[in-house]
Amino acid sequence: MKISSSVILYGAAILVVIGVVVFAVTKQTGSVDPKVDAFAQCLTDKGAKMYGTWWCPHCKTQKELFGKSFPKINYTECSDPGSNEMNQVCKDAKIEGYPTWVFKDGTRVSGQQKLEDLGKKAECVIGQDEAIQKVVKSIQRNRAGLKDPNKPIGTFIFLGPT
Repeated sequence: MKISSSVILYGAAILVVIGVVVFAVTKQTGSVDPKVDAFAQCLTDKGAKMYGTWWCPHCKTQKELFGKSFPKINYTECSDPGSNEMNQVCKDAKIEGYPTWVFKDGTRVSGQQKLEDLGKKAECVIGQDEAIQKVVKSIQRNRAGLKDPNKPIGTFIFLGPT
């Protein structure tokens, strides 16, 4: 039985279409960066709150820095959809510009902020969970007796403000 070249060509075309669809769906859904996800949760846990609007380009850029992790941020929308007028919640919070970050101690920063600056203000560090897990695993191995008794538990170098 002989397979015609048109059948092979149609089969190849179908595979290409399937590949493009899979690529588009994967790119659209994306994945959550676990470091940024933990950082966003830390900001919320430490009482940081972002005030912004749907129409503010700086707010949009600020949200994009968090990617898929932005829903973990304690965020207040200051304008109703289709309106540029500030709502009462933001008036009561005395918000003067967008975006505005308010921290647990009552301090504020306005304008688009770098993640590192937000971390310093709220005492959150991007990627700290990974370092903590490595130290914990090292200590667990030691307690379980799985390490060489002639070697130290581990060698750790801690850098930064935390």
